[in-house]
Amino acid sequence: MKTSLVHNIKIFALFVIVSCGALTSKAQSAAENEGFKQAKQFLDQYIEHFNLLLKNPNDVNALKASAEDISYPAVLISPKGNKLIATEPSFVKKSNLGFLNYLAKQGIARISWQKIELKRLGNHVIIASNVANLLNQQGEQVSQTSGTYLIHKHQGRWKIYSRIQHPIEDRINLNSSSNR
Repeated sequence: MKTSLVHNIKIFALFVIVSCGALTSKAQSAAENEGFKQAKQFLDQYIEHFNLLLKNPNDVNALKASAEDISYPAVLISPKGNKLIATEPSFVKKSNLGFLNYLAKQGIARISWQKIELKRLGNHVIIASNVANLLNQQGEQVSQTSGTYLIHKHQGRWKIYSRIQHPIEDRINLNSSSNR
């Protein structure tokens, strides 16, 4: 009887340990999902700032908001390979206006993200890869592009510290098992 009681206590203790581990794992998974959700919301907000600027490149509030999405210093690389080390918001505003002019000349009125993939790189950094549809005034797709972003959480807010625009065929597939 004594052996059976000791055996039952050991089984109960093992059950408690395994249960606590499962709860911790679920809590970590929930926190990670929440982090991805917040990062995705941030990136959706970021592209909306660009869309506001496509409508009106002189929108002071949209210019300010798009500059606030960046962490300084930041590395910004255009599709042509032009590199900008942005040390203050005025650099980003100038870069954004140049990109907006380039898009406007192509008849682009709106950017819509078709696909975005996120991968955590530590506790406060996420790499994002996207496919963006470039749409005209009628909402028709004119072309597609892709970007890779490194974002980090700083003082409770996600910010971009590296943005690389590139052709869609060079897009990083973050959901591929070969990337893990």
